[in-house]
Amino acid sequence: MYSAGANEDCAMSFRAFLATFSALACLVISPLELIRASTLTASSAPSCLPGDFQSLPARSVVIPASKHAVGLNVGETLTVRLIYFVPSDREAQDDIDEKLDSMIRNVQASYAEQMENHEFGGKTFRFETDAEDKAVVHHMTGNYADAHYQEQPWIWEEVNEQFDLSQNIYFVALDVSSEVLNGACGLGTSNGTEGGMALLPASGKVLLAEHGWSCFTTAHAAHELGHAFGLAHDHFRNTTRSPSSYHTDWMVTSFHAAKWFDAHRYFNVGSTYPESDEQPTIEMLPALSVPPLSVRLRFQLSDPDGLHQAQLHNAGGEAIDSQGVEGQAATVEFVTTEVTKAPGNRVSLRVVDVHGNVTGQEHPVDITTLLPEEAVSTPNANLGSLVRQRLGLSSDDTVTQIDMLRLMGFEATGLEIADISGLE
Repeated sequence: MYSAGANEDCAMSFRAFLATFSALACLVISPLELIRASTLTASSAPSCLPGDFQSLPARSVVIPASKHAVGLNVGETLTVRLIYFVPSDREAQDDIDEKLDSMIRNVQASYAEQMENHEFGGKTFRFETDAEDKAVVHHMTGNYADAHYQEQPWIWEEVNEQFDLSQNIYFVALDVSSEVLNGACGLGTSNGTEGGMALLPASGKVLLAEHGWSCFTTAHAAHELGHAFGLAHDHFRNTTRSPSSYHTDWMVTSFHAAKWFDAHRYFNVGSTYPESDEQPTIEMLPALSVPPLSVRLRFQLSDPDGLHQAQLHNAGGEAIDSQGVEGQAATVEFVTTEVTKAPGNRVSLRVVDVHGNVTGQEHPVDITTLLPEEAVSTPNANLGSLVRQRLGLSSDDTVTQIDMLRLMGFEATGLEIADISGLE
């Protein structure tokens, strides 16, 4: 779920003051999940929609027994399967099977490369192949015309009528004439431990020829599959990243992502798992203040199978910190200001065990009892008005330091703002 923007775009609204006020740079940032494939040059490709499963439209994940009775298409477990989905009024591409074969091989190789670079032994996923070792591409014709899927591209229910989306991860190429999916370059979501779907536009010829960018790239495919494997957009600061020779996607090339894949069942094909496999448990301990403007979030974790990793997410579903965890019980701590950026001041913790089981829980955090309510002065009236507007405050409201931690960015053009005191 990415645009073809820069890997890390930390842009000040007041660029003329950047050198003097460099400490402010991270107050006014574009989302860090923006990425660019190394082959793309455009700066305005459509962004990918939020990929966490909580953000996507509701869908049924239960496969009735009657479907299995009539032969619902179920492939070998822990295998990525490919689908080419064509609206009812469009002609199929003659060479789509070859294109998807090439793409999925590049994605597979890119994951293996970055896992090797992060010292996890070159693990990667497998995809469905035929007797000649070519990727199997299942062809589907949609129930609706092209215009329908341009506005409503999330085709979970239609795919779920023929394939069991809880038993395999499906990489679906949707052939819409717009070459984007309702303005986005892709969608992806996980479905339990072993299921999910990644969705990408199936063609990029026109966009590439006319605008210099396309959504049909290895980078976007790797990204959406990352969501299907359970990753969320990340704001990780304390991580190394290892872009592969195939793409430089910000999300799937981090060490934290590689650590996640290290326990993921799709990256451990051939491993055996107990029939009774308990989920990790999470208990949040009281949060603590860390002057001047951070909070320490503490969680008690347990899992009889063995813990592997804990990821802290804000309420927007973005991962903001991560820790490797060992043993059957552990306490993890995260010091962050990100909690104040989340609506309702909630965070969630996602924990994966050594068998790839994932548990996630949301927790409220009352920052008003932890952080100072000191007022912030903005001598420039236009800046003060703009800040209040951006924060959803009235003109009479006092702006506090807690309020300012929610300020992610804004544009200020032609407002005669020569003094930006207060933003620090």
